[in-house]
Amino acid sequence: MLWRRQTGQGKRLMHREPINAGPKIEGTQALRRAGIITLTVAWGLLGFAAYFLDLTVVFRVARFIGVAIGVLLPPITLLIAPFYGGFVQHDWRPLLATSVAFVVGATLRGYIKKQSPNST
Repeated sequence: MLWRRQTGQGKRLMHREPINAGPKIEGTQALRRAGIITLTVAWGLLGFAAYFLDLTVVFRVARFIGVAIGVLLPPITLLIAPFYGGFVQHDWRPLLATSVAFVVGATLRGYIKKQSPNST
């Protein structure tokens, strides 16, 4: 490793510091930003797919009226429809997609909250 000698102003004290020593913040912040962007895109795609699959479960049961109500009440659609599709219709894909979307969203929220300097 290459070393450079630094001297204080007017002082005889000398210490050694690597030449390439510098802040490594820029690369780390770029990686964090790329991770956040990747998780956000994945969360959006998984969330859209999960919502679409949940609406297909609702459509099988209540047709267009059910889909209209499901669009107006997305939290109920995302919480009840996947379980109904799994246990009654034996289609576990909506529950899998919704669960993965929730896990990715929670991970993203925790990661952003951890990185923000004023988080409590």
